[in-house]
Amino acid sequence: MASIRKRERKDGFVYIIESKYNDPLTGKTKTMSKTWKPDKYMTPKEIEKELKIKSIDFDDEVRQFVSNANKIDLNKNRLTFEELSQLWLDKVSKDHSVIYIQKHKSLLNFVNKDIGKLQITNIEPETLQEYYDKLDSRIRVTEKVYMKENFKDVLKEHNYSYGILKRMNKIELVTYTLGLRGDSVSFNWAVKFSELTNIPFNDLFDRTTIKKKYSNETNMKYKKIIRMVLGYGKKLRLIKENYGKSDYIDFPKVKKNKIDVMDEEEISKFYNAVITEEDIRIKTSMMIFLLTGLRRGEVCALSWEDISFEKKTLSVNTSLIRVTGLGVIEKDPKTVTSSRTITIPDILIEQLEIYKKWQIDNSAMIEIKSKHRLFFSSQFGLMSPDIFEVWMRKMIKRANIPHHSLHSLRHTNVALQIAAGIDIVTVSQRVGHARTSTTSDIYAYMLQNTDQVAAQAINNIFNNNNKEFNVDSDLAEYKRAKEEMIRLGFDSYEEYLDYMKFKSAKVKLLC
Repeated sequence: MASIRKRERKDGFVYIIESKYNDPLTGKTKTMSKTWKPDKYMTPKEIEKELKIKSIDFDDEVRQFVSNANKIDLNKNRLTFEELSQLWLDKVSKDHSVIYIQKHKSLLNFVNKDIGKLQITNIEPETLQEYYDKLDSRIRVTEKVYMKENFKDVLKEHNYSYGILKRMNKIELVTYTLGLRGDSVSFNWAVKFSELTNIPFNDLFDRTTIKKKYSNETNMKYKKIIRMVLGYGKKLRLIKENYGKSDYIDFPKVKKNKIDVMDEEEISKFYNAVITEEDIRIKTSMMIFLLTGLRRGEVCALSWEDISFEKKTLSVNTSLIRVTGLGVIEKDPKTVTSSRTITIPDILIEQLEIYKKWQIDNSAMIEIKSKHRLFFSSQFGLMSPDIFEVWMRKMIKRANIPHHSLHSLRHTNVALQIAAGIDIVTVSQRVGHARTSTTSDIYAYMLQNTDQVAAQAINNIFNNNNKEFNVDSDLAEYKRAKEEMIRLGFDSYEEYLDYMKFKSAKVKLLC
């Protein structure tokens, strides 16, 4: 049976589960191990019980590994990439979610059409480079379908109102709403809509064809899955090298896009649009996004149990995601550190109290189901995170500012924290990044600006105009403020101080 060792780390205790096995290729005894970290709320008895289950499961996994190795060794020279990919899927399915498996199955189905029949011992760097170049050169032909400008008028002519469409269960109203906002809709949805309403397609929709290359992000998903499968093959000693790695392959250099962040004026206009919004669901959700930096799936999954009005905290414990073929399902947060509890501003606490009271007052028409979620679909079930995109567009239009994605609110929240001088460790913990380096990599240019301000401040202390250290710090600060006042174009120092108070108050309000 597997042995268990307890080890202390900075973030708490973890358990090392080890199982010994006889290597079928060398005949030597080897050890396979895995690490498990218990939830911080688990009791000692719960941990002990879970460890027993995981030990048994891990022993079974190791035995399966040895069994596969024995089978593979007999035919390893004839094993194809598709067969190896299936072995890899069987392995990872024990430790990953249904969403993870579904996504990677889809990627492998695509890849295996081209390289699935190749024997893994015949896959050379040249083979993969040729395939990767083919991926990068693909042209994507997209047919965009848009609602005509007189779309609503045509519906009225045929006696269709929103209420009637809502009662037609086969019409996806999220897509309908997005289309009215100016977004494209799928061709299949448009055809279905035309058939259900018995209105000619060309009376309702315009079609246009767009040709462009697939994004590097899309192509990298296929390259990554190939590297992972070949890495498993190397681990089983079926191949000598993993030729999917960058050591053997040339990857195209891609310019990193600047993250989408609102400037001060846009933040002010957007926030004013939000707090004056009449739809309390939209108002509450947009305030959560802007004031916490949560991801859309995290906001969608929030329940009232996650809000502590006494402690003024919000906890992220789960997330919702829409998966093709599965619909909207609940899953664990993006990373281990994505499960977190953060303190939230008083203004958000006040809005959440108002929103909860609204739900209670409308309980006769709102059938709040299990877990008492903050947001739910019109059928009182799991709500798709896509609806937040619709609400975001509405707020952008009301605020009369340039387009920004919903995710820009997360970036903007981080930018405000950095601008307010919050340390990078705290920022990283609040937004749920797995590593501090992730935060510093994404927001490098913002941190660089902060670093320059810090350098200038140090310079001002030690390098004043008279090159003397014994200066009146208050006087030096006043002189710098006067210089800044002139640079910004203020006529009086009082006017400049009013501006600084306003700026400080806004940062405190939004952080």
